Amino acid sequence: MPDEVETKTASNHAGLTVVPGKLAYYQEEEGDYLATGLAAATRAHGAAMPEVLAQVAVMVVQPDGIARRQVDEILSFLDSHDFEPLFAVPFQLTVPMSRVLWRFQFTAIGPDSKAIGEGVYCHGQSLMLVLKDRRASTTRPGSSRLAGIKGSSDPAKRGPESLRSRLGALNRIFGCVHCADEPLDILRELAILFTEPVLSELHERLARTVRDGADDCRPEIDNVYAACGGHDLNSERALNRLLSDIEAAGAARDAVEHARQLVDMVVTATKPGATLDWFAFVDGLTALGIDPAGWDPLLVAADNIEYELPGAVKLIGSFSSA
Repeated sequence: MPDEVETKTASNHAGLTVVPGKLAYYQEEEGDYLATGLAAATRAHGAAMPEVLAQVAVMVVQPDGIARRQVDEILSFLDSHDFEPLFAVPFQLTVPMSRVLWRFQFTAIGPDSKAIGEGVYCHGQSLMLVLKDRRASTTRPGSSRLAGIKGSSDPAKRGPESLRSRLGALNRIFGCVHCADEPLDILRELAILFTEPVLSELHERLARTVRDGADDCRPEIDNVYAACGGHDLNSERALNRLLSDIEAAGAARDAVEHARQLVDMVVTATKPGATLDWFAFVDGLTALGIDPAGWDPLLVAADNIEYELPGAVKLIGSFSSA
């Protein structure tokens, strides 16, 4: 089907998005991800595409969720809310991919949080869960229902019943999971994460599992766990370990004064009203031979930075406050 016909199909299908302006932004963005995703979906699903997109959802277990071995807990939560896993796909998010994925939200995000987020989301493998909504509705797509129960990235704005609260998501960066909010986002995000021919193969697999039944996700879960080390990701323990590592590195490198200054910087940042300068923090750690991309430095920084730019707004907001 020609691209202009595919785009018109998206424009005329009201179920793709309810967020004002989102469709126009996606149609105009560099990379043509929406058109690419729509073409692959149309080839795989044909006239059934709107129906298929309405009943499926996509959730990504991010590297912090993998490190904490939370996939089974996530699947249990999803099952209790009538989401069935159709199949799972491990993948590695890259920095360029992450910048495209969240380009319309990054307009409100500070440089420190962008850099830390890239460190977290690209830290290791992620696991994409493709889900079928057993409560499929013509009025609310499965992706939108999933976005609603996922919970806000802001701990202060999420209820105790949300998935992120159940998982103990630590802050606005360490959120454990991400999901495509609407059918339009599914089309775009899959095209960002997977190039051809993998993208078309994924949609063909989706068509098959929706029709014939789910694949076993266990092998992919086990493979991701085997490839990615575990970590407790506990804020208090991470801070204590990092301070000890800084002091030990300072003593070993005859840089005790530098280590003391870095400890003071970190401790000061943990006090009410204070924030951490990520880039100065990175320089200080690097000078001591400590990898700033390790889980402990990333978590300590994420707990203590200024997340959003004052007064800035996202180009595309979220109906789910996620």
